[in-house]
Amino acid sequence: MSLREEGGNSRVLLDGREIVVPDHVKTVQDVIVYVQAKVIPTTRVLTDIIVDGRYLSADEEQQSYKLILRDIALLELRTRKTLEVAIDALYEANDLLRSLKRDLISSATSLTNNSISAGLETFHNAMHSIDSYLTLMGTIEASIITERPWLRIRGKEHGLPDDTRQHYVSFADPESLKKKFALIEKAHKDQDFPQLTKIINNELVPLVEDWATELPEIIDKMRAEQHEA
Repeated sequence: MSLREEGGNSRVLLDGREIVVPDHVKTVQDVIVYVQAKVIPTTRVLTDIIVDGRYLSADEEQQSYKLILRDIALLELRTRKTLEVAIDALYEANDLLRSLKRDLISSATSLTNNSISAGLETFHNAMHSIDSYLTLMGTIEASIITERPWLRIRGKEHGLPDDTRQHYVSFADPESLKKKFALIEKAHKDQDFPQLTKIINNELVPLVEDWATELPEIIDKMRAEQHEA
């Protein structure tokens, strides 16, 4: 007996089509895990969860193990192509990088002018933005770039990566970033604000500028890939 039958009126729709879930699926979270693992292909990603006509927020999705499926009349799940979602996120990252550069410059200026508290506050906001960007690019690399290695290479041409062609900085070896962050952490811990300012101006601002310069080309390559998919 399926859980839908056990629950009576419980229905599960995936992109508008009704699906039957196994008996061991008891909660909305169970449904999400099952659908992601067994039903939707890796080329698509779950984007919306709708319980009896109400969209769940990100926080509510984290608590979806509390939502018992048999108590729900209609659970709707919607997906989009992974490439589409990634491209939308990259467009939003354009704005993130612009504000990030402003924050870094503002932080360095404040630290130079001995406005330490204001400078550190802006710097912490900037580091949060850097973490958000790196998380986004890491997710894209894991979900898309791994199967399409040519997308991490500069230039519009396809082909396999090799040692003679340059990768985008956004997909650079994380070890190089770890070294920068170690220097930042040390300067911050030692309250060496002149050194921190130097790192911001000489390391972080140029890095963010590189990200911002290459991002439109990354988007163009992914859009081309989307049309070919």
